[in-house]
Amino acid sequence: RGGSSWCREILRQHGLASTAAVFQGVDQTIFNAHNSEKQLFTDRFVVFSGGKFEFRKGQDLVIRAFRVLQERHDDVLLVNAWVNHWSHSWQTMAMSRHIEMVDWSAEHFPAVNALLERNGVDLSGVVTLGARPNVAMARIYRNSDCGLFPNRCEGGTNLALMEYMACGKPAIASNSSGHRDVASDGTALMLTKLGKVNVGQGKQTIAVWDEPDLEEIVEKLEWAYQHPDEIRAIGR
Repeated sequence: RGGSSWCREILRQHGLASTAAVFQGVDQTIFNAHNSEKQLFTDRFVVFSGGKFEFRKGQDLVIRAFRVLQERHDDVLLVNAWVNHWSHSWQTMAMSRHIEMVDWSAEHFPAVNALLERNGVDLSGVVTLGARPNVAMARIYRNSDCGLFPNRCEGGTNLALMEYMACGKPAIASNSSGHRDVASDGTALMLTKLGKVNVGQGKQTIAVWDEPDLEEIVEKLEWAYQHPDEIRAIGR
């Protein structure tokens, strides 16, 4: 069993004929479109980015794209939920060609601040979140305007993306791997200009992931900023 159609096909390619895709669910008593309008930061364009900080999740692309948006507009805000306690995971961000990495082993808030400052983001336009109970995330999602998910690979369907969309909020998402089971044209702004990136272990390539195009991410973010009514309709 795989957590997405993409994962099921990978298993089949490796000779496992009896396979099925089993999708995780969203608790719709918590994550739903009821009262989905913002109550906080109503004078800002709020971009949400979530998921543990690692190369696979693509936060390096979020940082680069948001920096461009921030240079263009003084009313944008990045809300990030990037807690990652696993060093083998966050260290993969050293593969990024988009950002300069910092030591992530320090306390979470100083580490995020140092990373963003190193890469040209003005911290006055940033809210960094620590670890939160899952039930608390719905309110955070609802108080944003757009979610940015340029993930390079998702073996499942990306629970954070599903929860965000279930709250009636519009997402920019890579048209890649497990995302394709839950996001499509009409329900999200899809990133379709995908290259390939080899993921190695030592000198050996162990995976080939999709690489979203930075210019397309910036283009979609700018479109979302300029078209508030349209993105709210996509969220609904």
